[in-house]
Amino acid sequence: MNLSAPTPCQVRLVALPALPELEAQWRDLEARADGSFFTSWDWIGPWLACLPAGCTARLLRAERDGRLLGLAVVIDRPQRRFGFLPLRCTYLHETGRPDCDALTIEYNGCLTDREAGAGVEAAMLRALMEGPRAPDELKLSGVVTPPQALPPNLQMRSHPHRSFFVDLQAIDASGKDYLGFLKQRQRYLVRKSLKRLSEPAPLRLEVADSLPKAREFLAELERLHTRYWVAKGEPGAFGSDFQRRFHARMVEQGQPSGRVVLLALRRGDESLGYFYYFSHRGWVHYYQSGIDYDRLDTSESPGLAAHALAIEHFRQQGWRVYDFMTGDLQYKRTLCTDEMTLYWSVLQQRSAKMRLEDWLLRQAKEVRGHWRQWQQRQQRRRQPSPPADGEVAAAATPAAGNPS
Repeated sequence: MNLSAPTPCQVRLVALPALPELEAQWRDLEARADGSFFTSWDWIGPWLACLPAGCTARLLRAERDGRLLGLAVVIDRPQRRFGFLPLRCTYLHETGRPDCDALTIEYNGCLTDREAGAGVEAAMLRALMEGPRAPDELKLSGVVTPPQALPPNLQMRSHPHRSFFVDLQAIDASGKDYLGFLKQRQRYLVRKSLKRLSEPAPLRLEVADSLPKAREFLAELERLHTRYWVAKGEPGAFGSDFQRRFHARMVEQGQPSGRVVLLALRRGDESLGYFYYFSHRGWVHYYQSGIDYDRLDTSESPGLAAHALAIEHFRQQGWRVYDFMTGDLQYKRTLCTDEMTLYWSVLQQRSAKMRLEDWLLRQAKEVRGHWRQWQQRQQRRRQPSPPADGEVAAAATPAAGNPS
């Protein structure tokens, strides 16, 4: 995304219209765009409907000759860095609140008309960061391509995160099934997991093929997921009222259309876990799971077995990509066929305020480095010193006059 050469268009930041009106505009543009699930109304609509009080969303619109070319939702949330430095912060399809942003949007960006080109998004971001009321920084989480060729008034921080996926089309082209396509070591681990879990009864997947069943699967998934993470001292993916309302609405709206898929892993009549997906234009995004570890041996790997069955299920259904989303975890590396990179980026003004923040961050990093070095020196000093060579020899020689 080249910010130095945006497409000419009119960009306005306006109050958010009523959701039914916005949905009509969004879905019309979505049909002309190449956006992801996370920029579709299937994600944006439930997110907006569940926003808590105090999160005032605004709409960024791009038009040319009366034709709608781009849409995005932004939320302003002031921050105070280092306890004294006030910043005007704007978030793209996020809120700036940890309890809300724990949803973790990925494949983020402005929704734009595919025929207008990438310059529309560049124009929208530049317009947002220009003028006397522009924010000090704009957070762009989970973007495929971070902004490049920045204008002189902007700077950027960007952090890459690995994302793993299975190329289902490549498997189809090979004439093999998923297990046959894997490398030998991967195939061995998955087959081992499938064999162990298939005793005393075979494994199978059950699809939530009705809304009542989807509600049941989600409730069980939430229960098992929360129990696991609370035992580790973490709230998990359903730890706030906002998250619970969001996922309930996602299932209510997404299951009938097929955009939300819930699967149960069964061993005979026994339920071992539940898996939650979003689907969009050939992509299946694995979002969350809840596994009943009380029913499993510690040596079993239910995730490997369940994902292997799910990957083959979606491949046979004709999907193109099985996406594990970001997170460098061993099971994802074992099961994937490919990987990509997503970026958590922050566009900032090149202002005195942001130069001060840069300096403070460098100083804080240097202090942390000195602190770690001091701790390591103290730890080494507390460790007992090894005996000198002479002391070792004396200890090994019997004292004179004593029997050996």
